[in-house]
Amino acid sequence: MQSFTHVDIMTDDLFPALRSLLCLPPNQRHFKDILTLLLGAETEHQDTLFDYAQTHLADWSPIHRALSTRDALFRDNDTHTQPFQLVRSFCFDESWPNKSKVKKILHLPITHLQLHFITESGNKSLASCFKKFSDTFLKQIEDLELLHIHKQDTNDPHPAIFSLFSRGCFENLHRLRFDSGILKAEHLQELLGFQGVQNLQVLSLCDNAPGVEGIEALANTPFQHLKELYLEAAGLDATCMGILVQAPFFPQLKKLDLYNNYSSGERGIRDEGVIAFSEGLKNTDCSLEELSFGNCSLTDKSAQALAEVDGLSGLTQLDLSTNDIGADGFQAIASSPSFSSLKRLDLQSTRPSEDSLKVLLSSSTLTQLETLNLYDSHVQDAHLLGLEDMEQHLPKLHSLDVSNNQISTKGLIALSQAPQLSTIRDLDLGNNAIDDEGLKALLSSPHLESLTSLRLNWASITNEGLQALTQSPKLSQLTILSITGCNIDNEGIKMLATSPHMANIEHLFATSTNLNDGCIEDLLNASFAGSLQYLSISNISRENASKLENSDRFVNLWRVELL
Repeated sequence: MQSFTHVDIMTDDLFPALRSLLCLPPNQRHFKDILTLLLGAETEHQDTLFDYAQTHLADWSPIHRALSTRDALFRDNDTHTQPFQLVRSFCFDESWPNKSKVKKILHLPITHLQLHFITESGNKSLASCFKKFSDTFLKQIEDLELLHIHKQDTNDPHPAIFSLFSRGCFENLHRLRFDSGILKAEHLQELLGFQGVQNLQVLSLCDNAPGVEGIEALANTPFQHLKELYLEAAGLDATCMGILVQAPFFPQLKKLDLYNNYSSGERGIRDEGVIAFSEGLKNTDCSLEELSFGNCSLTDKSAQALAEVDGLSGLTQLDLSTNDIGADGFQAIASSPSFSSLKRLDLQSTRPSEDSLKVLLSSSTLTQLETLNLYDSHVQDAHLLGLEDMEQHLPKLHSLDVSNNQISTKGLIALSQAPQLSTIRDLDLGNNAIDDEGLKALLSSPHLESLTSLRLNWASITNEGLQALTQSPKLSQLTILSITGCNIDNEGIKMLATSPHMANIEHLFATSTNLNDGCIEDLLNASFAGSLQYLSISNISRENASKLENSDRFVNLWRVELL
């Protein structure tokens, strides 16, 4: 599919072109292509095209309907023209919000405003710039992001930020992201006291240093509708966790993200913090559905403490990644009724024993689990041996990530015979010691009927292994294939392109291989041409990539990424 940033759009085919763009996955690039098309249309066609676009963009998130000060579309056009009324998100990104830039967006129906990396310098006054945002404009903002807005020569937040809030205009603000590394307790106390903050549904205060006093101020804020709270890398400790779980708003929270509060000196959540949190949960209502304690210096004690809390029975996502959780922790998770509703479990960079992983994969409690992440978790062949003899397995597990481990052909042979594989749709085996024989063993499995996504990044796979893959009718439903870093050349791509079993491929990743421009003709005639949406490839010229983008056969192709 052609990109309208590269072709002449002054044609008679604008309506079908617009319709095609609106059928693509929502993202900022496609939105800018839509704006470009509308801006290039003849005046007599603009109203009809605009109305059609406006109707079909209604379901797009504001973050996808975005422009920034860096975009030529913003810099080079009059934003009072009709197409710009489709914009919902705007970002001042490392750019001074001077009068002319602010004036160009005040009339737009912006609901998502981003102010990123703005530092006062010289004789420029940030306060005077912020004053140019009209009350009417601020009242329409529902989502506000403030990242690294500093006073000159300091790491303190600029007072102009608080002046914005003091105007009392954020009456429709539902989401506030103030991730900066500069908010301390006194700043947080001031921020939380402003009118409108209590109406937030989502609050993110990542990469700040609120301390105990700041968390106390947060806990005492009478949030009426807060559903999501993000406190990544906020230097929290056990005292903070005890305060947070007792906050009046805690029972209404659906998501709590505490990732990266690792031990640093006397700070860090650690086991003491999780135990304090778990004890607090025994005395309060809990509606949490998503909880992250990733990289918080935890051990088996934390997993055991969480497993004993009845109040977490509604949890659907749990992240304990990058912690020192081993056999006892895995056993606790696998057997806890508190985790019976889990759909996603992240145990990346942990250290299960051979037996505890088998207990997890054959758990009779985790019956709702759909996604299991064991990336970089020291999984070896021995962890997989014997899985084929287990009668019980996770009935809904459809995504398994065991990439970046120590699995070889021997382990893959064991996995291929495991009944656990029968429900897997998304399998990531990248960065393991897997070769052609291991891949052939996987392809011989009687349990591949559900597989739609296979990732083999940086495996020792050659054309021989790829040939076996392309000849397997078991993989005819495959829509995502990644062979990045494999020893594949043009002959391998020819096998892939001519295989009738690969006709449904939608996303193909083939960077860091031995391909070159000689594979283009085979790709142009590929069996998956009509299905392909995204191609990531290397050693191909932009000219040849354009042949794919402009080919009538690739009707669904929206991006070719050259790396």
